[in-house]
Amino acid sequence: YGLCMASVLGVMFQLKPRFSDVGFDGKTAMNLMAATALAGAAGKYFWGRLCDRFPARNVVAVLIALNAAGLGLLLVPHSLAAAVLFVAVYGFSMGGVVSTQPVLIAATFGREAFPSIARYVWVVVGLNCIGYPIMGGSFDMTGSYGAAYVVFIVFNVVSLCLIASLRKGLREPK
Repeated sequence: YGLCMASVLGVMFQLKPRFSDVGFDGKTAMNLMAATALAGAAGKYFWGRLCDRFPARNVVAVLIALNAAGLGLLLVPHSLAAAVLFVAVYGFSMGGVVSTQPVLIAATFGREAFPSIARYVWVVVGLNCIGYPIMGGSFDMTGSYGAAYVVFIVFNVVSLCLIASLRKGLREPK
């Protein structure tokens, strides 16, 4: 989750400047960023509901895969269609990153162990802070955010592999 969250924080922090850098006027860039955040708000509810119906590990794996796919859309420059698709795919999926973490902890370790496990998980999730310098460093070194997006796609793929490798949870159906 720390790796996945690093991309969410880094991308959202620099999304308006990225849209401006690829040619959108300031108002359009800000509207695209706001739409991404709005899609994220809707995604929080949607992904949480899916975790009520399906094994959390599977839901989170799909969510992270969509996160990575959405980031790939940012590599398409000067395309309103790619930007709108990014808003829909990435915005909607990134909203579920934070809301599904407690569900996955409870599903994997049980609700009784949740406080003990969550206390340690948050230390690892502190990795998310590396998203900011990755975005800034990418732009400073290359004049583009593209390198950061590639790093974040790799982070999401690693995160996906780690989540998918979890054994079936104590509370999930076998």
